[in-house]
Formats: sequence, structure tokens, C-alpha cells
Amino acid sequence: MSDLEKFAHDDESRLPPLFRAGVLHYQFETTGGLARMTSKCSE
Repeated sequence: MSDLEKFAHDDESRLPPLFRAGVLHYQFETTGGLARMTSKCSE
């Protein structure tokens, strides 16, 4: 997750904010982020 956080907070990125948000969402979903979060909530 560290690289994902660095990407999210990179103020010098030349990518438009909406595109960056889409990339972040895609990466989060494909790494199973949602599954990990929901399993923690059900404990």
C-alpha cells in the first residue's frame, strides 16, 4: 500500500485529478482492498 499512498499524495503528478482518482480506485479494487476492509468490519 505504500506505493499507492505515495501516488495518491504526489502533488507533482502531471495526471489530471479525475484520472488519478480512477487509477487509485482501480489499483485498490484489484489488490483486494475492499475484500480486506469488509472482512475486518465483520469481525
